[in-house]
Amino acid sequence: MDGPAHISITLALPPSANKLWRPGIGANGRAMLFRRGPYKTWLKHAKEQVAMQAAGDRVPHRYHLRIVLPETARDLDNSVKALGDALQHGGAIADDKHLRRLVLEVDAARVDQTALCELWALPDAERVTPCFPASNEAAKTSTPRPATARIVKARCRGKAFALPADRLPPGFRP
Repeated sequence: MDGPAHISITLALPPSANKLWRPGIGANGRAMLFRRGPYKTWLKHAKEQVAMQAAGDRVPHRYHLRIVLPETARDLDNSVKALGDALQHGGAIADDKHLRRLVLEVDAARVDQTALCELWALPDAERVTPCFPASNEAAKTSTPRPATARIVKARCRGKAFALPADRLPPGFRP
């Protein structure tokens, strides 16, 4: 996390992680977890704040996150999940599963009840590889895959599966 953050967002502190969910019975009759009212309200406002403060900037893939919290009586890690969800739902990050480094800090000088979230996109996050060639010309000039990348499709115990040719069991023939 060198240099200035790519995106800096200040959000109100979320409800404690212990109070985000409530158990209940879903429409299908199964036990489920539902968002509690205070968390729904906070998340709605937080999404709006993230969208406004990020101003269209987005970290498309892997990232580092630094969260600076005020000194409070709550556990330090109780805010992480809710803040990550707000960053994702507000559009600052593509998915919170791409988090690669998390730094939590307490700043006694922060007198307001807000959290500062700073995001750094990792260098390879800007590289986007298209799944398909842009045109037929690109397909003609592309290099063929090596033979070891050949995918073998087979059936085992009535189920279909596919494996790269170099990962097949010894003596296996499709």
